[in-house]
Amino acid sequence: MVVRVGFIGVGGVAQVHLRALEAIDGASIVAACDTNPEAAQSTARRYDGCRAFDDHRAMLDEAELDAVYVCLPPGAHTGQEIDVAERGLPLFVEKPVGLDLALVRRTRDVLERQGILSSVGYNWRYLDVTDVARAEMSGRSVALAVGYWVSGLPGSAWWRVREQSGGQVVEQTTHIFDLCRYLVGEVRRVFAGGSRGQFAEIPGYNIDDASAATLQFQGGAVGMVASSDLAPRGYQNIGLHLFSRELVLEIGSTRLRVVRAGRLEEVQSATSAYQLEDRVFVQAVARGDRSAIRCDYADATRTLELTLAVDRSIQTGEPVALADL
Repeated sequence: MVVRVGFIGVGGVAQVHLRALEAIDGASIVAACDTNPEAAQSTARRYDGCRAFDDHRAMLDEAELDAVYVCLPPGAHTGQEIDVAERGLPLFVEKPVGLDLALVRRTRDVLERQGILSSVGYNWRYLDVTDVARAEMSGRSVALAVGYWVSGLPGSAWWRVREQSGGQVVEQTTHIFDLCRYLVGEVRRVFAGGSRGQFAEIPGYNIDDASAATLQFQGGAVGMVASSDLAPRGYQNIGLHLFSRELVLEIGSTRLRVVRAGRLEEVQSATSAYQLEDRVFVQAVARGDRSAIRCDYADATRTLELTLAVDRSIQTGEPVALADL
């Protein structure tokens, strides 16, 4: 079966998925939609038989589709996923799934009622180094999780506006918070703080320059996740460290370091996270089998709840219990 794919949003991250899909046998890109007609047309010209649209409902009604990718800035989610679900189409949504938690929960419920196959772009779950880390932790309990996402300021103007991106915790470090959930378990309570003021000259910039969040997990572990966009361009320090008795796991996007009893083992990743998650999604659609999908929309909703709880704590200066959201 050839899976005919349409895109709602063809910006930067969509282009990454498009390139990944080009290398996957059985995937065909047949429609591209963007509120910027030139972007949609430019993307459509790259693929034989691909049509360009500037209205996603028109694309859903007129194109022959087997699946849809939604790749939008967080604040631009206004119900496109519900429109896809109403057509009964499988759905891939780039993370995070939105900023409006009420809308996200309503979307989750619609997808569940309609039985829609869904996948969300938390691609660290698919990394081979994550698999090794998960196996290493089998039968063990994590006592401490320390995560971080320190890098330079992204170039997209929308990323710097809280109302459009939700800030770094919600839009970017969400990968680390999701990995905490995936490897350690659900979070019960958070307490966080942030700092601002170092990008005052940038018009519209109203997000935190840096933040630090402490996490209390339901299983008893504790954690800390730090975020900052202050680093010089080209610098990145991104990952999650897990600590158990006489075992330390240092998980990065390209390697895993395993430390135990004075011995260090290093595992290099041999896979592309985007290629893996896209291949799994296409195969799930073709086979009608969602068992290999590692993060569906409902699961991603819980990660959004966690990052929004962290953001609320930053804004209020008070601890936030996940049950209170």
